[in-house]
Formats: sequence, C-alpha cells, structure tokens
Amino acid sequence: MEVNTIEEFNNAVSSKKFALIDFYADWCGPCKKLGKELHDLEGKINDLEKQNFNLIKVNVDSSQELAELYKISSLPTLKLFIDGQEVQELVGYSSTHIKTIKTKFNL
Repeated sequence: MEVNTIEEFNNAVSSKKFALIDFYADWCGPCKKLGKELHDLEGKINDLEKQNFNLIKVNVDSSQELAELYKISSLPTLKLFIDGQEVQELVGYSSTHIKTIKTKFNL
C-alpha cells in the first residue's frame, strides 16, 4: 500500500499489529532491488499473517512531509512498527534486512 499523507500513514500503521514502512525513491537503484525483495516477501505471507501485517511504501519525492517528519536522510530506509510504535530502523540496502524483518515479524 502506498501512502502520501501523514493521515494515511498513521491510519496504515495503526490498522495492523505489524507495519513495515519502505521509504524509497523511483530513481534509487538499491530501493528498486529492496522493493522487489519486499514484494516477494509479501507474496509469501499467508492470509492469517496478512491480517496482522502491512507493507507501506512512501515515495520520498512525492511525500516530502513524511520524509522530513521521519528524518529520512538515506535511501532506502525501512522502519518497523509494532502496535503503532517504531521499534527499528534499517538504512540502506543489505540482504540481512530481509532476515531481520522475518525475525522481527515472526514471518
């Protein structure tokens, strides 16, 4: 799900137990690679897990207000939320990020 406003962001983060926010830009090569891996991961999540998990994408070029609010200075940046609270930030592209996400969200 792509969000563009603070209100959309807050609703998306609070609507599920787990939320993973992908701050990205269309021109960012590592963002594209990570985005594909996140899409593949999302496809592997079963229906029960989907009831508790949101993958939220924020394009920093079209959502500058969100990028500023969350102090995004490097791309890609992932933010992990549990019960509406940020619990971890992962900056840059690394294959270990997907492992971290799976562990954090029990996927």
